[in-house]
Amino acid sequence: MGRRRILLSLGGGLLLLGVLALALGWYALGEERRTARLLSRFLSRQVGIPIRIERATAEPSRLTLRGVRIPPGQHWSGSLEIRELRVEGGVLPVVFPSGRSVSVVAVSTSVTLAKEPAPLTALAPETLTAIRATLLRFLEWPAVVSLEMKGGEIRSGNETLAFDLGGEKAGDGKLALRLDFQRAGEPTALAVSVQVASEVLADAPSPDVRLVFHIEGDPRRLGPFWPSGLPALSRLRAEGDLLLSGVPELDVTGMFTAALATGSAPLGGGVAARYRPRQQRVDLAQLALNRGPALRLDLRGSAEELDTTPRLTVKVDGTVDGSRVTGDATYTGGSAGLRAKLDLRPFAAGPLLDRFGFSRPAFEVRAENAALTLEGRVQGKDRLQLQGVLGLEGVEAPWATKARLRAKIRVSGALTRGDKGISVAALDSGELALASSAGEIGLVALRPRVASGRLGELGPLAVEAGIPDLSRLPVFEAFPLKLSGDARLEGTLEWRDSGSRFAGTLTARVPGGEITVGGPIALSGLKAALPLAWGPGEEAPAGTVTAESLTAFGFVLRRLASPALVRGSVLSLPEISYVHYGGSGQGNARGDLGGVAVPLQMRLEGEGVNLATLTTEYGLTVGRITGKVRYLLVLQHSQARGLVLAGHAAADPPGGEVAIDALKKLLAYAEADPSGILKRALENLSVFSYASLEADIRVGPQGGRVSLSLEGKKRFGLFPGPVRAINFQNVPLSLLVRTFGQPRRESP
Repeated sequence: MGRRRILLSLGGGLLLLGVLALALGWYALGEERRTARLLSRFLSRQVGIPIRIERATAEPSRLTLRGVRIPPGQHWSGSLEIRELRVEGGVLPVVFPSGRSVSVVAVSTSVTLAKEPAPLTALAPETLTAIRATLLRFLEWPAVVSLEMKGGEIRSGNETLAFDLGGEKAGDGKLALRLDFQRAGEPTALAVSVQVASEVLADAPSPDVRLVFHIEGDPRRLGPFWPSGLPALSRLRAEGDLLLSGVPELDVTGMFTAALATGSAPLGGGVAARYRPRQQRVDLAQLALNRGPALRLDLRGSAEELDTTPRLTVKVDGTVDGSRVTGDATYTGGSAGLRAKLDLRPFAAGPLLDRFGFSRPAFEVRAENAALTLEGRVQGKDRLQLQGVLGLEGVEAPWATKARLRAKIRVSGALTRGDKGISVAALDSGELALASSAGEIGLVALRPRVASGRLGELGPLAVEAGIPDLSRLPVFEAFPLKLSGDARLEGTLEWRDSGSRFAGTLTARVPGGEITVGGPIALSGLKAALPLAWGPGEEAPAGTVTAESLTAFGFVLRRLASPALVRGSVLSLPEISYVHYGGSGQGNARGDLGGVAVPLQMRLEGEGVNLATLTTEYGLTVGRITGKVRYLLVLQHSQARGLVLAGHAAADPPGGEVAIDALKKLLAYAEADPSGILKRALENLSVFSYASLEADIRVGPQGGRVSLSLEGKKRFGLFPGPVRAINFQNVPLSLLVRTFGQPRRESP
């Protein structure tokens, strides 16, 4: 019995101890949670953002916070979690802080970024004041504080970025922090160091807080954590400071240099701005950007009513690729409306499109000045619906550098911003109106054929252009060309980030025209259908060109026809065919409107040309000439030398006859005949029968020369004629025209 009572007594004691242990544990846990709630409320008030702590354990030399969390809030759309935050140092640094040390170590820190960033909101004056007061209290606390946060992680979707944070607050009230970012297995991508100190100004009632920062690294290593709206950088170095005053106001100044990932000239600049929370206003005193001599911009502006109906104004002044740039822009948040004006003097389209990530057109567009006006509406964070008018004065015509045109471009569509920069997302309509000193030239209209299913890419665009009066086109300087009639262009344009593509057909109807190349060359009844194409992998098929007649230096070619190829600024006629004077001809021609040294080349070969028909139709007064000839002409027109022509003609067997009156007029240019036999023989003849005829012509900057060789026929197949041969050397072409009569200008 005694033993049983002893066992019962021991069992009851153990049960009581267990109950007491459970009670003490529950009480201790409850104290941890109550302490955590008290600390959460205290820290939230001090910092101005919600802070949650699950448990807090206070020991003589350590305070341990578990489950520290900053949930999404007004100014923070992500979340921050610290599994354990250890504060080493005990109570003494709080009671007797001078000379004491406190160590803060964060274990397993995780920052999760929101999938969709919350809209930016301005910091309230109370929040800015609370941050300043907290920093001042911390800086004024004479204890030495060591901060450490190793192996932290930032998560965005499936991507992770590691970071380390270290810091030291000295007893004199100065705080130094360093934050390093790196991806797994890679060197440090970005290093941020900050020096925090209080500063007393002479006229300030209380100290200000100054943060001096330094940033250096390779942002490419951040991968998707680098903001997509900023340029891709290979190196970045920035330094500056933030001054938080008791007004409260926040002043920001800084300088930066950055190397672009494209390998071009580095980008540098500086910024000076002030935030006034009570007025809900940010003033940008200066944002200077420079990128070598190609880019130098100074921007000034302001943003006001930040939380209600924000209004942003910006003014810009500087140079871009040698062009002076001035302009201003206004954005109103209530209506999401954007208005902008920009002037450039001079203007070049190619470099400007390159800077915004668009592909260049097939030819450069230059003007003395350009005035751009934009009106639009922001839709979401990455889309802008806009209407724009670009007026160009003094536009250089590619084919006539001295000619100046006027152009007005009207566009309605949308832009988007993505990983590859700014892209055209939609084009509702586009128009280009051209005018010269002679009046309106024509209109080019663009309309979408079908909607694109891919973000950032346009669907095919229908292009329609018309020139109702070709006489209003500026005269071509390479070889002055005057045309009557009309022309029309129809095609499809695909403007993509990878490069623009165009395919279409240019048709022209020219009742009459004239080209001046060493003299007038007249065209009549010209019709052309020319397929056009440009872009990667694009090549236009052959078209056709036909003309009723071509008159050059009095000679008339009829029923001309050739396939035609257009490659850039080059028009090729590879197989010209025609008929004239009872014979026919063929050849090729090449014209280049791109301002090259030799804009026109031509080669013609003819056969069966009847000299009697040619003499009659040409209008020569040389009397009777018979026979048929074949010829080869090579023509070249250069900007330096003008027209250069070389040709050779030869008679077909059995030859023909020439009236002696025609030859007597050229005796001074016949080969020397000391005996006088040639002269007496010609005076006794009325007709010279020739077995062969050969002629050479040369035309150059100094004029034209003709050489002619005639060999007489043998009588009865055996005996020589009275005159065996007649040779004329280097007879001036002008003399031939004066001697034998002027050619007819109109077609007979």
